[in-house]
Amino acid sequence: MVARSPRGETKSFPSATNHHEHQILAWSVIPSLLSPEIEARAQQLACAIADSFTLEGLLAVEMFLTADGDLLVNELAPRPHNSYHASERACVTSQFEQAVRAVCDLPLGDVSVVMPAAIANLLAISGSTTLRISIARWPFRAFAFTSTRNTSRAKAARWAIFPPSVLPPRKPWSGCWKRRRCCEGRAVQCCRVCKLSLSI
Repeated sequence: MVARSPRGETKSFPSATNHHEHQILAWSVIPSLLSPEIEARAQQLACAIADSFTLEGLLAVEMFLTADGDLLVNELAPRPHNSYHASERACVTSQFEQAVRAVCDLPLGDVSVVMPAAIANLLAISGSTTLRISIARWPFRAFAFTSTRNTSRAKAARWAIFPPSVLPPRKPWSGCWKRRRCCEGRAVQCCRVCKLSLSI
């Protein structure tokens, strides 16, 4: 995520590591797992793209990292982005405040990470009803997200509901997520009552 003001001031947020399932962002953690060298290259590339557009505002630059260490730009989104909702908890300045600063030509805020943070999208399964909205036509639709911060990326992501492939399998809580999101601090894989996929 990079911000640029009309006067040409540019600042790039620390990169986030994103994980997608069913072509939807499942979870994201800030800061990313990149090496300092690759992180610097990613930041330089994002700033160069913003400058080439003479951007005024925010630009999310989604990149893939190849096995050879190359960075490939996949998507550009000129707006606040779901993968940076955790910036509210992780960084001195959130993406939302930075967007206002950029378009109003105010000095851009500090984007340093104060504490690792993560978000996890809550995905609904086809055929269920959630928040009185039928999602039968939109399987695996993201309808909300959780966010948290902690002393490490792993702990932050775990509390935002990290994927079972990373954490040891946990027995799902048999109650309803509306009343309780987790059982004794354990990540929930699914809700048997609401039939919601909390497995990300």
